[in-house]
Amino acid sequence: MKKLKLKNYLIYPGGRTMVLSLFLDGLMLHGQQSRARTKFIKLLGEQVKFINEEKEKMISAVCKKNDKGEVVFLYTEIEEKDGVKIPVEKETTDRRKGQRYAFAKPEDEEKFEKDWQDFMAEEFVIDVLPSNSGVIGTVKELVLNTKEEFKERDAVMYSEWCDAFEAISEEPKEKKSKK
Repeated sequence: MKKLKLKNYLIYPGGRTMVLSLFLDGLMLHGQQSRARTKFIKLLGEQVKFINEEKEKMISAVCKKNDKGEVVFLYTEIEEKDGVKIPVEKETTDRRKGQRYAFAKPEDEEKFEKDWQDFMAEEFVIDVLPSNSGVIGTVKELVLNTKEEFKERDAVMYSEWCDAFEAISEEPKEKKSKK
């Protein structure tokens, strides 16, 4: 069976680089190409949801919590003291206000960062089935034959997308041992 293998970091919109779904979403397409893109982005969306769930589990295991067991976030507020404005780091459980997670110990943050980087380097494997081969084939052509221009980090990401689509191949079949 053919497989498309994409590293999680190629599809998760958590950094400062272009991810595959955002690239595809920005293309002006018609008809069948547009439909294929939409179906493929929906497929990636399921993996993004899974990544978010895993991230929450990882964070919950190591980050600082308040007395109610709620995750604590840090944010910076500017305060004026003796006429001088200084940044002051404060804690909150309001996810919208928090700018970053709070950790009780530096090694907790290091553990999370390592686990997160390892997880983001894992492959999301999509089986190329008769039911989705047209969609994947269309998206492959869109990626490989784009007229878009890339630079810096985005160029590196684009190259990795191309490598993943070019590498769609048959998985080696398991050899049955004779007894």
